[in-house]
Amino acid sequence: NVHNFPLDLAAVEVPSING
Repeated sequence: NVHNFPLDLAAVEVPSING
């Protein structure tokens, strides 16, 4: 779970950049 942005609803269990 990688949190690149304060809102990473798409990245809940996978390392993904949400922005």
